[in-house]
Amino acid sequence: MASASDLEMIAQVLSLMIDKAVANRELAQSAMRDASQGEFSQEKQVMRRKTPPKRRKVSKYAKELGRQWKLVKKKSRKNNGDYRSGWNQKRELLAAHKATKKAMKK
Repeated sequence: MASASDLEMIAQVLSLMIDKAVANRELAQSAMRDASQGEFSQEKQVMRRKTPPKRRKVSKYAKELGRQWKLVKKKSRKNNGDYRSGWNQKRELLAAHKATKKAMKK
């Protein structure tokens, strides 16, 4: 049979578990309430980025590819914007890459 001290210890453990469960439920309910109202906790506001991330420099190749793609589009498209016979976006871009490599060698 369990002694009185054992029973007290079990009662304390159970009360702690119940308190923790109640606290977690209250925390979840308050978070849901804040989220539905569009409010966020102070910790999340602190974590927000204050400045936008630094943009990467556009490479020389990417700039040249854009130029070459414009030139290839003139050859591969009709006046109404449709592709000419035998052309599609894949072929257009492959031709632009090829022209870019050729232009970069100069």
